[in-house]
Formats: sequence, structure tokens, C-alpha cells
Amino acid sequence: MKTKVQFLYHEPETENSFPDIFAYFPEENYDHNGTLKTSYSHIGQHSACNPDYAKECRQATRKEYTDLETELIILGYDLEVINQRLEYLRTELRNECISYGKLSELYGLAEYIDPNDMELLEAAGVPEH
Repeated sequence: MKTKVQFLYHEPETENSFPDIFAYFPEENYDHNGTLKTSYSHIGQHSACNPDYAKECRQATRKEYTDLETELIILGYDLEVINQRLEYLRTELRNECISYGKLSELYGLAEYIDPNDMELLEAAGVPEH
């Protein structure tokens, strides 16, 4: 069974800090009550992630997360990368060849769409704020 993962990027907080690129597992609880989700980064490896923190982040680009994805695959993960699926659905939408099944899939992925991505949010039926 594939593990859903979203690769995220958090801007550095200071000039002397580095960006935080990490894998966020939205369906993997870190604690017993499901408040925190599991995340993974090169440094620190598996740790807890508050879903609110994940929402503050943007989707990492393929170039930004490739090394981390490779590391997870080496560890034995069979990944379903949400970032890649959203970009595939965007292409289908732009080419005007998206099926009802794929639109339904996009609706199901709405919670993972970047809040500034009006194109996908609109297609997923998310109302404007």
C-alpha cells in the first residue's frame, strides 16, 4: 500500500537559517489522538508535525525534494507523492482533457492544495475566502 506524502518547503525564519524542506505524511498520526502528523527530514529524521505548520508551507518543487524522496524510497517507503499528482491534474485541467474521475480525485486532494493556488482551488470547488 502506498503512503501519501506531501513534500513541503518552509521559508527560513532568519538570514542565518536554512529553508526547511520536509516530507509530511497527512494520514500518518504521530501521536495516539491524531493531533500531530508524522514528518521526515534529512536532519532529525522522523518527527511530529502540527498540521497548522504544514498549512503555512508551500509545496516543494521536484528539484527541492528529489533527494529527500530518494532517501525515503531507500528506507523502504512506497510513496504516493501528492505534489506530483496535483501537477498532473493541473496539466490535465489546462489541456482541457480532465475527466470526471480526475476532477473527483482533485476534490479529494483539495485540503493539500496550496492556499494561494487559485487555479487548482477553483477547479476543486473550494470557495474563495
